[in-house]
Amino acid sequence: MTGAPDWPDHIGWDLARAAELWKRMFRARMVALGYDWYGEARGRLMQHIGPSGLNQSELARRTGHSKQAIQQMVDTLEAEGVVARIPDKRDARQKRVVLSEQGLAFQTDGTRIKAEIEEELRARMGDAGFDALRTGLKSLLDAQGWSGI
Repeated sequence: MTGAPDWPDHIGWDLARAAELWKRMFRARMVALGYDWYGEARGRLMQHIGPSGLNQSELARRTGHSKQAIQQMVDTLEAEGVVARIPDKRDARQKRVVLSEQGLAFQTDGTRIKAEIEEELRARMGDAGFDALRTGLKSLLDAQGWSGI
């Protein structure tokens, strides 16, 4: 198409593309390991459920999904044995979403896959390039006071 603007050439575009590359690599490998559900939207919840779990309201806040959508996604993950709901010790009205044994196995496999991807990227970029990238990204996040999702 004549007169169409060129793709943007700025760091935001580079960061977005690199993040998408990482996500696609990780997602494909986890699905290949048999975690089919991770290829769906509900799989994205896993990055928010830490060792002590969290309640569904907080999960909705962190992900930007509605409480109803979170309810449905957690229902399906629970039915598949990936997560469980337990009473919240701080608030009896709430349930915490925690990882089941299968969810913990997913986390273990995920940690291994992430290390493999990191080594592949290091091999492509070389030690100096990879280390400079990590240092630069950490510096950017620290400068912005960004600690997590």
